[in-house]
Amino acid sequence: MIVSSSTTVAAADSQTHGRFLFLSQTLPDNSQTIIKRIGELQKQIDELKRQTETLPAGTPGKLIVTERSASYSLQEGGSPGFTEAKASCNSDEVVTGGGYDMHDQAQGLKAQHASENAWVLVFDNGLAPSGGGTVFAECAKIS
Repeated sequence: MIVSSSTTVAAADSQTHGRFLFLSQTLPDNSQTIIKRIGELQKQIDELKRQTETLPAGTPGKLIVTERSASYSLQEGGSPGFTEAKASCNSDEVVTGGGYDMHDQAQGLKAQHASENAWVLVFDNGLAPSGGGTVFAECAKIS
């Protein structure tokens, strides 16, 4: 838990306050991205709970995990900026993870994350050599 309220910190004892101070000093520069990702994961958990709650009484839910994939290609020396490649889950599924299969493009890969029910790879156009690969999304649903 990240505490940002000065009232909460002031009410804590000095030992606890020291831990919060240490935490705030050691948060990475991308802490907002991490906080956003935690929120996305919470939404996924809530969706899985909702799916569980809509099952008929007495019916055990079965978790089904499927891998979805999409091919992509990159062109060396493309326009400045970033290119995204993504593999999407079906509308009745929730993305729970993902990955990729590529050759030399790893040097241009800047990030990979879940977004809008898909697994997304982000490439820096200036660093990614020509080539292609496959992006994978791990998708789950309860049936």
